[in-house]
Amino acid sequence: MKTTYFRDFYLLNPGSEPQKRIIRHAYVIVHERRIIHCGEDREAAEKCWSSLQLQFAANMQIYEGYGKKLLLPAFINCHTHLVMSLFRNSADDQNLHDWLFQTIFPLENKLRERDYRIGTQLACLELIKNGIAATFDMYAGPDLSIPEVMRAGLRYLPGIDDKVRDKDFKASIDKNIIAKMQDLAQTYPQEQLKLTYMIHSIYLYQEDFFPQAADYLASNPQLLLQMHLCETQKEYSDCLKRFGKSPVKQMDEFRLLGKGTVAAHCVVLTDEDREILAKRQVTVVHNPTSNLKLGSGIADIKALLQKKIRVCLGSDGAASNNNLNLYSEMKLAALLAKGQYRRADIITAFDVLQMATCNGYMAAGLGAGVIKEGELADIQVVNLDSVNTFPINDLAAAVVYSLQTEQVESLMVLGQFVYYKKEYLTLDVEKIKYEAAKCVDFLHSDVQVD
Repeated sequence: MKTTYFRDFYLLNPGSEPQKRIIRHAYVIVHERRIIHCGEDREAAEKCWSSLQLQFAANMQIYEGYGKKLLLPAFINCHTHLVMSLFRNSADDQNLHDWLFQTIFPLENKLRERDYRIGTQLACLELIKNGIAATFDMYAGPDLSIPEVMRAGLRYLPGIDDKVRDKDFKASIDKNIIAKMQDLAQTYPQEQLKLTYMIHSIYLYQEDFFPQAADYLASNPQLLLQMHLCETQKEYSDCLKRFGKSPVKQMDEFRLLGKGTVAAHCVVLTDEDREILAKRQVTVVHNPTSNLKLGSGIADIKALLQKKIRVCLGSDGAASNNNLNLYSEMKLAALLAKGQYRRADIITAFDVLQMATCNGYMAAGLGAGVIKEGELADIQVVNLDSVNTFPINDLAAAVVYSLQTEQVESLMVLGQFVYYKKEYLTLDVEKIKYEAAKCVDFLHSDVQVD
């Protein structure tokens, strides 16, 4: 474990009380995964650093900010599909239903084990360069993706895909899959890997599957639940025809909405739906780029916030975004809300920064999401010395509206750098790109897979 002293940085803490959100000259020390000193008193920081040097002579480094660099809590991507990075730029300009059933499902039917592994590696490269230290993931084959994310050094919340299909395509729970995932999870640190449960949507399973899932979750209350919910008008209308209720009402009736539920999209909602989400303490993940690109619509984030519903940010997969970039999601989320309500103050830069940091970490139950003493050290270093962020004036506005991801200089996860001054420390970029190109050639070939 290295001990790192970040000296003379801007510090932006979206989740802190207002008077502590911005420090112009901050001094932060990270030791053994945690932040042990954070403040603007240089003398106190130097004293702490000197004391550590007496105890730990080796593996100590000073990272100079020179008053021009920013320490920002690392981001967490609360909704994505990592393997879909292999589908980037190959399933575009289609509405969700056509995109999913005509393009994505046929490609997914060709995926091999190596495709799952390489697709995950490719996604990790992008997450890291965009300052994302932790990610939820909803995809088949999480047992193949877990080792890759762990090697990358990121924190991971994959969904358990425990469903098997019979000849009529009916889904049921396979407890052997669950046991296999639990055994695999025990081989990695709990702070780095946290299993969740995955239900794709209300439209992908027969009615009798949902009570099975609810019973399993009731007996395993530690598991978070990931799902797509109310993503499109078609999903909403089809659910009304099928059940006579909205997707929110029906999922609530199935006992699948609770404080551990992380629901992606939530574009098509009524006030009554929002009341239910608030009552059940559901977390909503806003995916503005994907929602727009698939023609799904615009989620009313202000209405959710008014109900005191926790809102986080997600990129969705690279097949529907086409990036895993929460900087662009923050800016778009803020601009959409302002345009929706025709009020520039309806959502602030701090609001969307909280969605990308502390809100997501709270939903995940991972710790971190804020830079203060005692917290786990998930930190990104951003170089503010660029013409597009000069002059700074309002720091939060500079980060949300001006900053480019190329300014992310380093990423620390659990006290360890995985990206240091633009260099990947855990992944081989060129090798992954080479292997990914071969995977893509296969997926777009005429080879048929049974």
